[in-house]
Amino acid sequence: MPPPLPPKFVVPPRVAAANTAARPSVRLPKRGELMEQYEILDDGRPEGDFILYRVRHTQLDTERLLKLPRPEHLKDGFSDRYGERVALLAGLTSPYLRRPLESFYDAESGLACAVFEEEPAATLRTLRKNGAYSGEQILAVLLAAAGGLDALEQAGLHHGRLTPGNVVFDRDSAQIRLAGLDQPEGQGPGDYQYSPPAGSAATGSAGDLYSLGVIAFEMAAGQIPRVVRGVAPDLQSEAPRIPEPIVKVISRLLALDAGSRYRRASELDAALKTLLAEFTPADPREEAGEKAAPPKAKAPRKFPFLPFVILLTLLVAAAAGVRGWRYFTSLPPPVVISIPLSEDSRARQAALEKEKAESQRLQTLIRLWKEGGE
Repeated sequence: MPPPLPPKFVVPPRVAAANTAARPSVRLPKRGELMEQYEILDDGRPEGDFILYRVRHTQLDTERLLKLPRPEHLKDGFSDRYGERVALLAGLTSPYLRRPLESFYDAESGLACAVFEEEPAATLRTLRKNGAYSGEQILAVLLAAAGGLDALEQAGLHHGRLTPGNVVFDRDSAQIRLAGLDQPEGQGPGDYQYSPPAGSAATGSAGDLYSLGVIAFEMAAGQIPRVVRGVAPDLQSEAPRIPEPIVKVISRLLALDAGSRYRRASELDAALKTLLAEFTPADPREEAGEKAAPPKAKAPRKFPFLPFVILLTLLVAAAAGVRGWRYFTSLPPPVVISIPLSEDSRARQAALEKEKAESQRLQTLIRLWKEGGE
């Protein structure tokens, strides 16, 4: 079950009552005004069902992106549903999700507002390379997406609109995250290509995994997979340069038989971690059709007797160590006092270990993407 909403994010009764009534007009924020601790920096621009504003945090002096539904959504309850969803998303801590930093209700307009970091510098859609992505880069995207989808599943949520435009890259690193989490479910222009086929049982989280398979296939082959007369496309023949273990993962994501696909994002995440431990990045010169340079011959040793000198030194040290060990074992055993950890200490220790593991994984993803070439 999804976690309960924090009290500050529950729709205020007076706002909910005002939203159900027909308002003659809704006053939108203007340049220079304040909303909570944010100063409005522009006049806003429409984008789908929302209006986006550049804002500045008055205390931190950093620019952010403010997003609120169009005023016409006050009557159909969309604004309240949006407020509940972004409140849940703001409570997630996964580094693989571009989640809202904060959400609140504007008392004057009654609209639910969400604050995000600045817009990402690039997405998979803007970085389209016509099938020129390497195996390392595809693996990095799969790993990041699986981590983000797993975090959504644990919160009782799913993406519902996973496309290349929602796989974003941060400005100063190759960190990969999923965006568009707050968008209403449904298809935008061209999104149907990444949705499960009509009549498929892939809905909810399973639909997200199928969409991820389509994205990975397009990164490898440069085109959307097409099912012709009930036969799935053969990625191995479309992109022979992609390592076979990665091809198997993508083929399983797109399997025509629903029972052959990954059932949950956590299952995909575990499979990718195992693959990452066994994966050896390909030599970029081999991918380009070039021959790798032969290994250099070992230079002759300058000091041929040095190993014998080292061995003699180790033997002398070992003899001295045996005498010291006999003296040490003759001493009475030390008194060991064990203090059991409290539940809070164990929880903090587990949290630190988890944070360390996630940090190592992020560094691995960044290395994989950069080794694959930008």
